[in-house]
Amino acid sequence: MKKVVIWGTGQYASYIFKDILMDKCAFEGFVDNNIEKQNKIWENQYRIYSLEKSIELGIDYYLISTMYYKEQILLQAQSLGIENKLIWYWHDDLSEYEFINDTSYLKENILLKIKIEKLQRQVDNAPYEYGNSPVKIKPAKDLLEKIIDKKCSLCRFGDGEFGFILKQNRLWYQKYDNKMAQKLENILKSDNEKILIAIADNYGSLDKYNDRAADEIRQYMTKEKRQEHMGLLDLSREYYDAYVSRPYMIYKDKDKNAFEIFKLYKKLFYNRNILIIEGKNTKTGVNNGLLDSAKSIKRILCPDTNAYSVYDKILNKAIESASSDDLILITLGPTATILAYDLAMKGYQAIDLGQIDNEYEWFMRHATERIIIEGKSVSELTWYRIPETQIYDDKYAMQIIAQVE
Repeated sequence: MKKVVIWGTGQYASYIFKDILMDKCAFEGFVDNNIEKQNKIWENQYRIYSLEKSIELGIDYYLISTMYYKEQILLQAQSLGIENKLIWYWHDDLSEYEFINDTSYLKENILLKIKIEKLQRQVDNAPYEYGNSPVKIKPAKDLLEKIIDKKCSLCRFGDGEFGFILKQNRLWYQKYDNKMAQKLENILKSDNEKILIAIADNYGSLDKYNDRAADEIRQYMTKEKRQEHMGLLDLSREYYDAYVSRPYMIYKDKDKNAFEIFKLYKKLFYNRNILIIEGKNTKTGVNNGLLDSAKSIKRILCPDTNAYSVYDKILNKAIESASSDDLILITLGPTATILAYDLAMKGYQAIDLGQIDNEYEWFMRHATERIIIEGKSVSELTWYRIPETQIYDDKYAMQIIAQVE
């Protein structure tokens, strides 16, 4: 009998599992790119393998559970020598495979259920999307213009930062730390005209986002989550849009929005002496021209994961390395939010930059989904947290002035 695995252990995996006729195949378990899931047991029944391990098992067919990342899945499989004909999608017609109960009404009903759940989220969120949001958020364009004109610093808060404050860590690259959570909450509530506080524009209309992004926001912004956020936010103040770091992929009009925002970023970087503080596999601006207008670039490389565990070392090295007129760009997850604030309080202009380099790469490539960027970490792709290939660039190497371990 053919050896079969389900690729992916997300929300659709249990649906697919029910459709497999176990007497017609040798079901070996699951494959998942998330290293935190690998070697664990799915619902006390089947082991979850890495893709590499599944090759050792001699798997005949990979049944893909996700509805997204089809292009990237095929590229990853090809890189490991897995033929495309061995990969198929549960959402496609699988009637030719004798071990799939594709003749039943199960799949049709499940897909209908998924559609109904999506519509229900729209209904539940409609009062906020088509009413007046109590949260005042100024757009990314206004944010960048103020940073440029007033030389302000920026601290961003997304789901990860809110998760820390609420003791609900959602991040793979940073362990929860109570001291860190308290510092994040203090920064969120701070009021310094030279330090702009940005939060994700999730609370009102979602019309500018594409269908997938809008649905993901609705899944996150439940009634309970909204209430938690309202308890932390000051509804009398104006915030800025934290999606300034994500100007491309989530929007309906990707190119128009990104073109305007990246033009402002380049204006911000123009003729500035820049100090970049980033993870060692981030490589902001390398090989894509994003920082070409800068006067000079220095880099401090930090751990890709759990950077806050060496926070004092990073802060001290930044102060030791920065000149008073430097523009400091930081890409270190929630650690960047805290570092930008602490440096700003010492008189530097510090920007919590986020994943802007990934977004710029996708913009330049006209990508329609999040894809691998050779030689750079893409935190949103669980299988590409550490790049499979490295960038060897003399110019980049010369910019590195320190590494914090």
